[in-house]
Amino acid sequence: MIFLYVSLLLSWMKAEPIYLIEIFRYGARVQKSHVDNSDPFYIPGEITSVGLKQHFLLGKQIRKDYSQLFGDKYSSQRHQVYSSNQNNTITSAYAHLFGQYELESGVELEANVPSLFNPPIEDFDIPFEGTSALPHKFMPISVISSEKGRNLLFGENCKCLTDMERHFQKKREKFTDDFEPLKNSLIEAGFNPEDFNGYIFDVKTLLEACDYIIARSYYDSKFKKYPEIIDQCDFLNNVVYSYFSTNTTITKIANTSLFRLISKRLSIIDKKNKKVISISALDTNFYYILSLFFPENHECALNLYKKKYDEKNFNSFFEKSCLDSIKFASSLLIEVSNDSEGGKFVSLRLNGEYLTPFNGEKSIKLPSFLTLLRDNSEKKYDALCLGIVEEISRGLSFVWIVTLFMILIEIGFLLFTMLKNKNEQMKDYNEFIINNF
Repeated sequence: MIFLYVSLLLSWMKAEPIYLIEIFRYGARVQKSHVDNSDPFYIPGEITSVGLKQHFLLGKQIRKDYSQLFGDKYSSQRHQVYSSNQNNTITSAYAHLFGQYELESGVELEANVPSLFNPPIEDFDIPFEGTSALPHKFMPISVISSEKGRNLLFGENCKCLTDMERHFQKKREKFTDDFEPLKNSLIEAGFNPEDFNGYIFDVKTLLEACDYIIARSYYDSKFKKYPEIIDQCDFLNNVVYSYFSTNTTITKIANTSLFRLISKRLSIIDKKNKKVISISALDTNFYYILSLFFPENHECALNLYKKKYDEKNFNSFFEKSCLDSIKFASSLLIEVSNDSEGGKFVSLRLNGEYLTPFNGEKSIKLPSFLTLLRDNSEKKYDALCLGIVEEISRGLSFVWIVTLFMILIEIGFLLFTMLKNKNEQMKDYNEFIINNF
């Protein structure tokens, strides 16, 4: 019995995480369109005060859960931070870090001698009191970002990306009929599709309406009265973005560099001192990562939506097995721990809950996890773009063939006309020579 307790204790101790990659979606933001410009703070897509608070608290919670990895003070050798190049992700990253490294965690001045730290400005007379580098020992932390790509996280730009996005926007219309209850709810609540740049509530207009309602519900109490619409909107986002993460090449373009970053960091755990990697990302990044482990999530969420709002089958609603939508300030944690045999295994936590995507298990050996990531990140961007072009070409192949055939007929007709005119000119010339000479 004692041996059993000792074995359990040792296994528990070995299971303590030794490395963490935290991926978090930006916090609550202003809606992307239809913003009242009278308040300069409310800029389309920018983080609100609620979003800042969300990430401050999330940062504190994650530091509390993994205190052994963070250390007493921030160190770039221990903790590295990345962000997408959007304002809302960068701002969220700073709020998140402020929760993990609060005031009084900075550094002291090595020497309190004004001549050392005053800038080289003549007659400089700004006083500074105290012994820390910044007031309240504030510690600024660098966030690594990239200028490349509008919606790409650390990605290279694919020249065909914009045109391909337009193409795939048409594909999502396949879900328009499925969300008839949501359309009816919006109409009953007094929302007009024309308010969201549409003539009808198709999927594109529904997504824009949902973004407007969900975003405003975080800072406008009047929108708290639409809980059922917000719930349906969460289903819509879950279905549409889960589907595109699984079924479109364009999503691979947007996430290949993210996967390379994660796999690279996981490959050198023993060679570096870093213990925590933080990534401030987009909801689309979440959906693609999760689609590797839950490829049928869009079907699960759609069936659940139909049972709840179309069939009104509330009993089956509580038997759900699919993932929830990725809300503001959601977090996905990739934990690495030692196993009892000296190897390493990986576990996933979505918003604090351990997932079981590995054949019903909550962990997988690190080499197997790396293989899965690399299989989805090794393709070159030009090949991915070519794959999208080929996908569109297959859909337009008949049109191209007919067009090419008509062009060839036109060229043939022109050549025939030119030869005919040439022969007639030669005939007239010969008759002229014979008649005059």
